[in-house]
Amino acid sequence: MPISFSRVALRAFLFIVLLFSVASSIAKAGTMADLIRQLGSPDQQVRTEAAGRLRDLYSPPERDRWDSLLSATHPGELKQDILKRFGVGKDQVEIGIGTGPVHMESYRLDDRWLLVGWFQNSDDKLKSAELTERVRYVWVKPADDFSGVWVCYFVNGQKSHEIQYQAGKYQGEFISYHANGSRSVVQHYNSQEADGQ
Repeated sequence: MPISFSRVALRAFLFIVLLFSVASSIAKAGTMADLIRQLGSPDQQVRTEAAGRLRDLYSPPERDRWDSLLSATHPGELKQDILKRFGVGKDQVEIGIGTGPVHMESYRLDDRWLLVGWFQNSDDKLKSAELTERVRYVWVKPADDFSGVWVCYFVNGQKSHEIQYQAGKYQGEFISYHANGSRSVVQHYNSQEADGQ
């Protein structure tokens, strides 16, 4: 039985829509990566413009990607095996603390998720592990003699820090933000000395 012209046209139309959708997703991902790189610019205007666009474009990585790996992770496993499973290296430790017979290390998995593991000091065997949501921010150090307001951003485009400098030193407010845009900590500096909340 021959296929009617309308069925052929419909299939062609659906193929074009699918192709456009895939191309659009690839372009958006490229744009987001470029904008995130621009957050590292020493030029405040470049960072601010990139952050504004990211607030509109950013879509956070989903947790699902990591849940199956976490469910395959069990107490008693060696740290090196867990890091290999998650595709992270020892050099990707974001935070590490130790206390008594155990230590904690967190590893950046993507721009949103950290793997947090508690390990025995004696043999690097896992005690417990969890995923923690902590959106990454991009810190850019101002020039040594900078005066004015210096702003850095999370990869979702929200401010991470807003700091007043005078001749390269803190002078005025030092504000840290949560990734949702709300204030986390406000400190007041006078001659590089903290005197605030």
